[in-house]
Amino acid sequence: MGDGHQRICYRNFSTPPRTHHTKQFDNPKLFDDNISIIKQIQNDLITAGYLQPKVFYFDTSITEGIGSNEINRLSQIAIKYGATITNDVNDIKNNKVTHIIAYDPEEHDTQLVIDDEVRRTNNNDEAPEKAYLKTLTIKEVTVSELKEANVSIPPLKLPPLKTNTASIKSKKGPCGSCENCLRDDCGTCRQCLDKRKFGGENKLKQKCAMRACLNPGGQNAKQLAEDEAKALEKAKAAVEDTGVRQMALVHWWYHPSSYDEWTSADEVSNILEVDEHPGIVNGPAVVGCKFVRDVEKFNEWGVESDYAVME
Repeated sequence: MGDGHQRICYRNFSTPPRTHHTKQFDNPKLFDDNISIIKQIQNDLITAGYLQPKVFYFDTSITEGIGSNEINRLSQIAIKYGATITNDVNDIKNNKVTHIIAYDPEEHDTQLVIDDEVRRTNNNDEAPEKAYLKTLTIKEVTVSELKEANVSIPPLKLPPLKTNTASIKSKKGPCGSCENCLRDDCGTCRQCLDKRKFGGENKLKQKCAMRACLNPGGQNAKQLAEDEAKALEKAKAAVEDTGVRQMALVHWWYHPSSYDEWTSADEVSNILEVDEHPGIVNGPAVVGCKFVRDVEKFNEWGVESDYAVME
């Protein structure tokens, strides 16, 4: 931005626009202070009950599927990002464990997935492609709010175009502009010899065999395109732009919630899926090893339901 600051914006379409807050998160001299502030916020959220500390139990299936060295590596990653590790199975029964990390050979920890992660690391491309998973929210948002939040403004949704396509498409006459349509009669084919100008009796009443159109209906296709363009302009004129668009908040598979994005509701499913974060209240979340591996990519924990082990 030219002022040495990184602007952090928090926007909620359900509330009026507010003043943006700016902080020097990219200043190396303030790194320790920033980390201290973040940790204090985290502790306050934990104390208030809004944030639950992560307690991991690594299932024995990991040793059987990948080996004990992988458990050690995953444990180091988990501790680095604030989780604690327990090896006591009784902690599960006593609701002290928030996550059971298990080996999932069917989906999250397949060799194909692991090989792809290695390939990305070797190519310095650790960010996976975004794959649409679910729609979280749908609501109407004003164009001004979209502009302020720097979100692409979807075009107006137009009614179905009404053009006389049936009659146009049914006409398959010569285009009149291709190479064959523009050539002269050959004068030697059966059709030409039947013509009066070549001394025939004109019984066949057919055009020269060498003048068979290469693009039958071509002129009609051009007319169809023109008609559709006119219908589109007419539809645009008939639709009143109220300055409101229907937007959907979508979640990308294997991406943290911070990557959730607003997009046009017409482009995604309108079936809402409320994200649940299973924790100590409903028992620990059982997730694949990829849940721990991915935290290194994003520097934040992902959504448990993306990594849930079904069995």
